[in-house]
Amino acid sequence: MAGRAEGAAPVTVTLDAEGKATGAELARSSGDSRADGLIGAVSAQLRLEPAPQAAGARATVEAGWRCADDGGMSVTLERTP
Repeated sequence: MAGRAEGAAPVTVTLDAEGKATGAELARSSGDSRADGLIGAVSAQLRLEPAPQAAGARATVEAGWRCADDGGMSVTLERTP
């Protein structure tokens, strides 16, 4: 994992009127390309509530990641105000 065991990155998620993600973009790299790919893929599948009631709304999510000793990776996502 490129010498990093954990990190975080803010993600901007674009939503439809029902709160389902229609896209996600990392505001900056987490420092690890594998983590960036996983964060982007998971963030693009989110459904956030309360729904924005208008397509194209954006929400910010803070994504944290951590490598496991067995080579796996965990990602946590938290919606920020």
